[in-house]
Amino acid sequence: MKIGIIQLYDDGRKGYGDLTGGVASAYCDTHGYTYIRYRELIDPNRIATWNKLIAVQRELAAFDWVLWLDADALIVNPRHRIEDVIAPYISDKQMLFSSDNQGLCAGVFFAKNTPWSHAFLAATLLLGETPDCGHLHEQKTISTLYSLFPSVQERIALIPDSVIHYPYSEFDPNAFILHYWAISNPFEHAEANMRNIVKHGWAKPFMR
Repeated sequence: MKIGIIQLYDDGRKGYGDLTGGVASAYCDTHGYTYIRYRELIDPNRIATWNKLIAVQRELAAFDWVLWLDADALIVNPRHRIEDVIAPYISDKQMLFSSDNQGLCAGVFFAKNTPWSHAFLAATLLLGETPDCGHLHEQKTISTLYSLFPSVQERIALIPDSVIHYPYSEFDPNAFILHYWAISNPFEHAEANMRNIVKHGWAKPFMR
């Protein structure tokens, strides 16, 4: 199985983006995956959170599966293999999203190289932001499609937060990824925690 990990972030997120990206790159080297990092917007007419869908759309055809990581998403247990994480879902799902206390979260997601995944990414980009998106941008559009259309629900799975943590998850030493959210307050504290995880290892005091 050919697997890629993709990130995109601009200078505003360089500090922690380079940190999480360095971990993701080393993780790919260990497991034989491909790491792809964009350091500028592909479409400058869209904000970075929309550009991530363009990046995945651009790279997906070269892989069987890709994993998107927001710049504030850190692999905390690199011993996990992506093949094992996605194994429970690959027989009937084509995209897998992380989840938090609000439901679907687009900060960490997997996409399978299928016509449906390509079409879903294209449709989401075409629809653009919903009037009530607030700070959620592309996530609001994706979650709206997921909530309204059974055909979308049939092809998308939500990965439990025991696998992909967010700051208020119940700590699990076996979690795969910690997604800190860019709205964590104060975010400088979250970045310091990520640096502590990289330096000292994954531990509960570094979650918030």
